[in-house]
Amino acid sequence: EFPGLSLFNYEGCLSSHGGWVTSVVSCADDATLVSGSRDNHLMIWNMTEQQTAGVPGVPVKCLEGHAHFVSSIAMSSDGAFALSGSWDHTLRLWEVATGRCIRTFKGHTKDVLAVAFLR
Repeated sequence: EFPGLSLFNYEGCLSSHGGWVTSVVSCADDATLVSGSRDNHLMIWNMTEQQTAGVPGVPVKCLEGHAHFVSSIAMSSDGAFALSGSWDHTLRLWEVATGRCIRTFKGHTKDVLAVAFLR
């Protein structure tokens, strides 16, 4: 048995990606999740709409733009922006409210495996 494991409750499965999920982050509002996958996409999830048994949230937006696997996601402290890193050697800055990529950072010569915001 693991200490603290009882703090977690299984609420159900979120299904929408076409590949393995590689990263999941939550927004400050606890009602929004952003996931990244080997399908090259990010998905924004609403965790309060249409909750039913076994389905704790619904996909709201699919963010497209990476040319290879999404390996990491970070959220800004206010939940307004998501930053993603990919095996396509880029980082992308996304506006969560609109799902729009507002900046692509290029220059890495290898896969981007981790991203973070400074607070």
